[in-house]
Amino acid sequence: MRALRGILLLAVACVASTSVAYAAGKRYALLVGVGKYPEGSGFPVLPYAERDAEVLARVLVASGYDRQLVRVLTLTRGARDPRFLPTLRNIRRELELITRDRQPDDSIVIALAGHGFTRRETNPPQASPQERKTFFCPLDSDLSDLGGLLPLGEIYTLLAESKAGGKLLLVDAARWNPDQASTSLSFFLPPPPPDSVSAFYSSSANQLAWDAHDQGGGHGVFFHHVIEALKGDADQEFGNKDGYVSLGELVPYVQKNVEDYSRRRIGAVQAPYFLSKPETNQFILASPRKSPGPPAFVTRSVPIKLLKIVPTVFRMGSPENQAADYPEEKPQHQVRLTRDYYLGQTEITQAQYLAVTGKNPSNCSAQGRLRSIVAGQDTRAFPVENVSWFDAIVFCNELSRREKLEPYYLIASEGTDLEKARSVRIPDLEASGYRLPTEAEWEFAARAGVETRFPFGDTEVGIEAVAWFADNSGRVRWDSQRFWKEFCKGDKVTFIVQAIRSGCQTHPVASLRPNAFDLYDMHGNVQEWCADAYRTAYYRSDRVDDPINLNMYLPLRSLRGGSFADGAECLPASRRLALGPTEATMCTGFRIALTLPQ
Repeated sequence: MRALRGILLLAVACVASTSVAYAAGKRYALLVGVGKYPEGSGFPVLPYAERDAEVLARVLVASGYDRQLVRVLTLTRGARDPRFLPTLRNIRRELELITRDRQPDDSIVIALAGHGFTRRETNPPQASPQERKTFFCPLDSDLSDLGGLLPLGEIYTLLAESKAGGKLLLVDAARWNPDQASTSLSFFLPPPPPDSVSAFYSSSANQLAWDAHDQGGGHGVFFHHVIEALKGDADQEFGNKDGYVSLGELVPYVQKNVEDYSRRRIGAVQAPYFLSKPETNQFILASPRKSPGPPAFVTRSVPIKLLKIVPTVFRMGSPENQAADYPEEKPQHQVRLTRDYYLGQTEITQAQYLAVTGKNPSNCSAQGRLRSIVAGQDTRAFPVENVSWFDAIVFCNELSRREKLEPYYLIASEGTDLEKARSVRIPDLEASGYRLPTEAEWEFAARAGVETRFPFGDTEVGIEAVAWFADNSGRVRWDSQRFWKEFCKGDKVTFIVQAIRSGCQTHPVASLRPNAFDLYDMHGNVQEWCADAYRTAYYRSDRVDDPINLNMYLPLRSLRGGSFADGAECLPASRRLALGPTEATMCTGFRIALTLPQ
């Protein structure tokens, strides 16, 4: 059997190396994810089926599919619009639409993630394929009523009748063994497709398909590797590295990686099963573009350097066992940022702020309240401070206008600054224009790939190499943590007074070591405003994808990173601080962000 699989892999890989059909037509996709069936249906919960469909949709769109031609049916989408519920009726309607009136240079991908099984038309377990029917289970399926099931043969017929040139069915449905629940049901058995259709199943006959809890935030093992293949890995590992992913490249990549993962990480056999005529597996599935945009750029009107951040899933917040951190940083939870973005390499400087707004409110400046401390120093490269959240978003809008972009924030034209701040409307993160980073974007960038409190570990040892804070930012070095514990008794004013007496001040941006993303001063120098409204218990109800708190009527806005006048305990990547939207102190500054165009 292993030798036969090796021959099949080789055969598909050989097809991948030959010329492929670069279809110039339209690319259609129908993606169905059913993770939670109604109570009493008899189906176990599949925690990642919806995510498989949603992430697959994003990858297809990122690789060139028209967003309007990618249809996704999930319970979550259906809660907003019943047309998108993955019911039998809705799936059949979408199947009719996606297969009808296609052209030979069009392609169709249908992906199903959910439960499925085979029904024996005769009782003997050795019934032939012709005596069996294999079904996918829509949301409204019930083991006691098999009339609500979707026969895969029905999908095959519609695809075979379609004039599209490339037709692929992806199915991950062998998720449980129903033999114990019914004498007429058996393991999911992949049926052979018509000649013009390719079918790729998550496992072979009598094998279960498994979940990968540690991959991409959690996926089915099969669809996780399908997604990675479509991102371009299949072209690199099994293809000709031309920047396109063909079916002939995707299949061996997924087969190899699913088998390896299931054997090593789960201790089980899961061998994806591919059924196709050789001539049908040459069409292009995706043309995954690398993340668009340069790795960095400098704004034209006022020179500000921004770096491209390509996010992944990460753990946000502080773990429960980290006693040094605060309740508002917990629980630590998984977050997925779905869009690349640009982030200022440094905090906005006094010179940059002055050039955009005509003002310099900084205390650490020649006219500021701490002018005696910075006397004789050129403060133009110091981070601007003494700016409020509202000041920061006004700066972002003005910079957008100067850069010929639509201002990101919608701000009322009348009222006090506080009234205007409460009226601010924040659009979808895909909107153009300069903005503040979200808390999640800021923390991902500050962590730069590590899960520890600081870039170098969980203790403060070594923090002076990357951060200006109370202990090292003044003329006199002092132990701020000891002073806080012994003299302040919780009084922040006493602490600030001592910081000023010690000559604490801001310092030129980028004068210490950057983190692994080449970002400076993510810890210390000034606290940085984020886009989010602040709520202490926000993490307990935080969404996984692109979290942001948009309730502008909440009284506080989020700050991150700590400052030159804070102790080291305020500097961890997870530390959350807050002030009112129109409050400004000698510690508050910001850096800017920009959503990467899709």
